Amino acid sequence: YQGFLENEVGGVWQAASQMQVPSGTQSGQNGGVVAVQCPSDGNCVASGSYLDASGAYQPDVVSEVDGTWQRGAQVPLPSGATTVGTDGGIYAIHCATATSCVGIGSYLRGTDTYEGFTLGS
Repeated sequence: YQGFLENEVGGVWQAASQMQVPSGTQSGQNGGVVAVQCPSDGNCVASGSYLDASGAYQPDVVSEVDGTWQRGAQVPLPSGATTVGTDGGIYAIHCATATSCVGIGSYLRGTDTYEGFTLGS
């Protein structure tokens, strides 16, 4: 799958653009958006996950600054975790301002157990 981002300007949806996942992804740049929060016009944060170069899903956030979507950034996982697995990622994000956000998600611990995590900026 491939994530995309879209802007609404003056009540009209603009053409979608491909989500730019963090560097070091597999070819095809698998990535998806699960949650979006916009604390002000043209300033948003989207979250989800992407497939890294080793084939492991990683959590990421993508920021829109003054109406322009930036390249995604990998979110560090809790100590000992290496992937969010196929069912994990960042599921919800809330931003009080463009630079103050919190999120929740899950990561894969071992081969079949998911654990929750929180993040903040």
